[in-house]
Amino acid sequence: MAEHELLDNIKHKNLRIIRQYGAEFGDNLSYARVFVPELTQAQACYPIFFVKNAEEQLEPVALFGFEQGENLFLQNSDWQANYIPWSIQRAPFLIGFQEPIAGGGEPEPVVYVDMQHPRVSDSEGQSVFLPHGGQSDYLQYISQLLASIHQGHQNNQDFVRTLSEYNLIEAAQLEVELDNHKKYKMGDLFAISEEKLAALKADELYKLKQSGYLSAIYMVIASTAQLSELIRRKNQTVKNGS
Repeated sequence: MAEHELLDNIKHKNLRIIRQYGAEFGDNLSYARVFVPELTQAQACYPIFFVKNAEEQLEPVALFGFEQGENLFLQNSDWQANYIPWSIQRAPFLIGFQEPIAGGGEPEPVVYVDMQHPRVSDSEGQSVFLPHGGQSDYLQYISQLLASIHQGHQNNQDFVRTLSEYNLIEAAQLEVELDNHKKYKMGDLFAISEEKLAALKADELYKLKQSGYLSAIYMVIASTAQLSELIRRKNQTVKNGS
């Protein structure tokens, strides 16, 4: 069970984070959330679809495997891709908000850490704080990353809302066949309809461009080319008997 604590340079002065990847660190995921600002990097490595989250809201995700708990990019404590999504990089940290000490004003963003996360250690891994309590370069990066994720949630909501306004999202039934003829089907996925996109009028495309989301749409569509790499990895896994 998660145990979230407000990050403190005194209480957590010896906190270290193991920065390897593997199933033992919770990375055995078949997909993970991605955010609009990182689509350029993500689409070059992973197929991107949409799924419904716990609140029944659609959100973009990067696909890592075809079975539950399967991440075909994990190998020898490493993540075999040129880009790792923000939602994976941030663990075990998360952003929170607290009222200003002086009172009044907007809640201030703060960093929390899940002390029960398997990456948390006091003896191995990356130090979070410097010996005299200052922030390490790693913690500064994490703070910037969490701020980007916070803004990214709003970006994703706006993106999905825009896609819905133009009726561009449709259910997708993903079916792949391996070299050994075994087939995998994945339901509960959604994709951008290329047919409906092509049918949009010039003024509608212009409005999409002005919104800043037309390029994101094309990146999501282009990402489906990465399915061939995912299938290649799956075939190799089956061949190796793992």
